[in-house]
This record gives sequence, C-alpha cells and structure tokens, in this order.
Amino acid sequence: MRRSSGPSRALFVLFPALLPATFLPASVAAQEPVPLESIIVSASRVELPADSVGSSVTEIGGEELQRRGVQRLEDVLDLVPGVTVRRTGSIGTPAGISLRGLGVRNTLVLLDGVEIGDPSRAQVTYEFGTIPVADIDRIEVLRGPQSTLYGADAAGGVINIVTRRPTRPFEGYVGSEVGTWGTVQGSAGIRGTIGRFTYGASAFGFRTDGFSSFPKARGGRERDGHETWSGRAQFGVDLTDTLRTELWLSQSEARVDYDQSNADLFQQYFTKRERFLRSQTTFEAFDGRWKSQFGIAHSSHQRDYKGSQNVSLGDHYDGTRTKIDYLGNVRIAPGHAITFGAEGEWDRLDQDTPAVLGSPDFARIDARARTLGAFAEYRFSPVENLNLSAGIRRDEHDRFGGATTWRITGAYRVAATDTKLRASYGTGFVTPSLYELYDPCNGNRTLGAERSRGWDVGVDQYLLGRRVMVGATWFDSRIEDQIRFDFSRAAPAGCPYAFGGYLNVEKVRSRGLEGELRARLDERIDLRAQYTYMNAENAITGTRLKDVPQHQGAIALDWRFLDRASAGATVRMRGESDSGFSSGTKAGGFVTADIRLDYEVADGVTIYGRIVNLFDADFEEVHGFATPGRSGYVGTRVRF
Repeated sequence: MRRSSGPSRALFVLFPALLPATFLPASVAAQEPVPLESIIVSASRVELPADSVGSSVTEIGGEELQRRGVQRLEDVLDLVPGVTVRRTGSIGTPAGISLRGLGVRNTLVLLDGVEIGDPSRAQVTYEFGTIPVADIDRIEVLRGPQSTLYGADAAGGVINIVTRRPTRPFEGYVGSEVGTWGTVQGSAGIRGTIGRFTYGASAFGFRTDGFSSFPKARGGRERDGHETWSGRAQFGVDLTDTLRTELWLSQSEARVDYDQSNADLFQQYFTKRERFLRSQTTFEAFDGRWKSQFGIAHSSHQRDYKGSQNVSLGDHYDGTRTKIDYLGNVRIAPGHAITFGAEGEWDRLDQDTPAVLGSPDFARIDARARTLGAFAEYRFSPVENLNLSAGIRRDEHDRFGGATTWRITGAYRVAATDTKLRASYGTGFVTPSLYELYDPCNGNRTLGAERSRGWDVGVDQYLLGRRVMVGATWFDSRIEDQIRFDFSRAAPAGCPYAFGGYLNVEKVRSRGLEGELRARLDERIDLRAQYTYMNAENAITGTRLKDVPQHQGAIALDWRFLDRASAGATVRMRGESDSGFSSGTKAGGFVTADIRLDYEVADGVTIYGRIVNLFDADFEEVHGFATPGRSGYVGTRVRF
C-alpha cells in the first residue's frame, strides 16, 4: 500500500502554513526586517525593473539557491507557480518541465542564451544536474506565450538560467556531498577579472548507485545508477569601452541506467555526451541608446544505448543545433524603446535504431529542419506607472511554411497601495520535433504544427515596505492540433517493441489559477510558497490531459536562528494525474517534506545536512516510475 496523500490532505498541510504570513506583520515589525530586493527580469530580452513587466514572472536568485541548500535546479522549480517537474527515473536522470499544463515541448530552457534541449529527443528533457548551483546568478521563469521574442518552443513560457559574472579580481568555491544510495558529488569553480579580461571555469561530478526506476511495489529490484561529469568555461574581453566579445564552452558526459514504465530492465543503460558553444559580441552606440548583440551557438547531443537486454541495444541518437542571432535595443525617447532581432536555426537528427526494427536499412534516419525568424517589440509608458508593450514575429519553417505570432502586455502600479496590476495576451507556433516526424516506429510524417493563444491577468500586492509580496494570476491557454502520444495507435510492421505513436489532438484548453507568496519577515526568516490549479483537458472530449495534475503547491521556510547557523523546510504537494496509458494507470496525489540544516564553521566554510522525503512517502510523479524514499545527505561548501 502506498503511503501517499491526496490533494485534500496536502491543502490542509499547506494552508495552515500560509496563515502565519498573514498575521506576522505585528509580531515582526520591531525586528527591523529587510525589504525584498527589486528583481530584474528578461521578459523583453533586455533587463527591466519588475514593476514594468506585464508577463507573469518569478525570479529565484543564486543566493537563495545557496541558502536553501539546493543541489539540483529542478528541485527549486517546484517552488514556482505553474511549473510541473516530471522525473522518470532514479537520482540524476533528466527531468521533463512543463508550464501551465501545456507539455514540455512548449517550454524553452536557456542557459546563458543557449537552448540546452536535445533536438534528437521526442520531447525535450533537461539534464539540470550538470550545472553547479554555485555558478547560478538567478533563474527567471516567464509564464504564458513568449514565442514572439523567443521563437516556436516558447509557446508556454521560458526558463532562463543566468550564470554568475566575475565582479572581483579572483574568487572561487569548492563543494562536496555524500549521502544515501551511494551518492557522491563534488564541484569547484573560479572566476575573476584581469584588466579588460574576464574569465570563469567550473567542474562538476556526480555518481550514485541509485534505486530501481521501476517501483519496488511492482517488482523493481535492480538499482539504476547514474554518473555525470561536466565542465564549463567562460571568457570575455572589452575590446573598447563600447565593444565586448564573450565565449562560453561546456561539455558533459554521463552514463544513465534506466527502466521502462512496465519493466525492470537489468543492466540496461545509455551513455550521453553533450557539448555547447556560444560566441557573443555586444556593441553600444549613441551614448548607450542603441545596443546590439550578435551571437552564434552550436550544441551537439549523442546517446548510445547499451546493456544486456535486447530492447534498444546498439541504438544511437545524434542531435545538433546551430543558431545565429542578432538582438538590438533602441531607446527612442524617455519611456519609449524598441527591441528587434533576427534568428536562423538549423536542427539535425542522425538516428540509427536497429534494435527495435527488423530491417537495419529501415532504422537509419538523417533528418534536418531550418527555421528563420524576425521580430520586434515596442515598449512605451504613456503615463506614469503604466507600462505597455506590443510585439510581432514572423517565422519561416522549411517544412511547415510561415507563421506570424504576436503579444501584448500591460503593467500598472497603483502607487497609493503599492499594487501591481498586469495582463498579457499572446499567440504561439510549435512545430513537431524531427523524432516525432521521422522515427520509423513512433513517428508520424502527417503531423501538423501546433498553434496556440493564451492570456493571463494578475495582481501583485506588496506589503510592509515590500518585505512581503502576495500574487495571484488567472490564465487561459488554448492549442489547436496539439501533438500528443497516443498509446492506442497501432505500431507499423517491423516494430516488435513499439506501441503507440504521435497524433494531433484537435483542441486543448488549459486554464487555472496561480498563487504566490514571498516574504522576508526579518533578517533571519524567509518564506516562499506557491499553489497552482490547472484544468487541462481535450476541449472536444472533455477528458483531462495526461500527466497534468489539477492541484500542486509548495512552501519553503528558511530560518537563520544563529549568526552562523540556519535551518529550513520545504513541503511539496501534487494531486493525482493520469498517464493516458490505460485505465487504472494514474499517479496518485502525494505530500512530501524535506528539511535542512547548515552551520558556517569559519568565514566562507559551511557544513550542511539535509533529509529528503522526511516521512518516507511512497509515491510516483509519473505512473510506473519510482521516486526516492527517505534519503540523507551531508556536505561542505567553501568560498574563497
């Protein structure tokens, strides 16, 4: 029997935890609290004060990540409203991220301007574990249609990960951790400035014996381990006072043991190698009123499937993406600015899957796609405290032709009550992946492109001198011809291990409510909470979409009870979701809790411990895939 809890119990857990935020003002007023810092976001691909942004956005700073002891970035995304994290394997395996129930294909993830998704996969998943948390300056999550500025993959929103830039002549860090499941990880990094030159480099290693990805209650026994090694480097130089060029490089290698959702696959694993490169030059003219950015990026992703069972033994996937872009921003006059740009993207899939096919000749795929796009956005402030924007984009795809998307936003700050009112409306255009089109077993060459539209309205209320922010957003998104995997579709001849395939769903609608609370009650207490209600369904049949819970939420509390010591706790809840495979294959609702404690033994030297899944809840985020039971970890962090 599972020791999990449904959404009703979760709400009872979360709701009382939120009450103190309502009644604390009087009790903390005498403690000289520190206000929440103004957040800067990239909702218009340029830095803007949060008060001027009409999109729904949440920012989590790097210092908060460090304070909470976050080791993997997907763990902190549970604290962002509208974000659903789907893990389908043991510790360290890639995670699928979706926004507002629209699926992972509608979520664009950027790392320093580079799209880190793998173009060889059906739907993009992300290996966040290769990015040392100590390198992160901030994470920005923009919800709602963002295709106008970011292109096709951003119809649901954008997760923008920004790494730290050197600000001192020399600084660095070293960290290590050991814990349950034979888990060991370490990271180190340096960065600095030398005259006009900046540099940075980091390395990360992770290894775990893991647990069975196939649930133990269903017969899973073999541990599914994971190993990851990654390195990153960044170099920059100011050629003149107005001209700067930068280069980012990264590479990671991994071995991932895995199971399917219906079997414990002994000694089944794949190896993976990923490389990213981006070169960028920025130029300012007319006393900084015109800023230009030229960039070129290339990424490659290789996966080779190995093992003792002939499920995918010998299969090879090689995906590459090359992108050239220009971004300009012109301040026309006070309160008036235009952002504009153009992009070209080339994707390639080289796939060889003889293990699942009867004919080796039939198994080989060499597919390519090209997309060219141009966009512009006009931002203006007609009166004080009112900020508006309107943007338009045109994309040309070599298979699906042209598409025009657009977006408008508005934000108004009521100064008397420190209230921000905001709204946005936008459209999106998403093409099928190369795998979904051309895979010989699951692909469908008749697939059409998705077209979407969505809007949201929200309010952010600041209290106690901006030490507390309470926000609420109502959203409504609709997609025509959404691409979904249908398990009932018959597999083609010559695919003995395949089942199902990709189809266009006529119409999909996802609407709901997001609530968010951030509070810095005093210098020692920080609180963050979110709750999301999502009603995502097939608009024709009324059936709920697979793997989309109706209810989810989280609350995190951090308390520095001594000058050198702090403690924290996170409670996460999620309602049940249907896998879509067959009747009775739902992932039940659950509540989990984590706790943490750290102590600074000397300046810059911290030891810490954390317990994950404190009450040992037995649950599945996705039907057929296990999650870790109670786990403990201890580690050290050194800054110099």
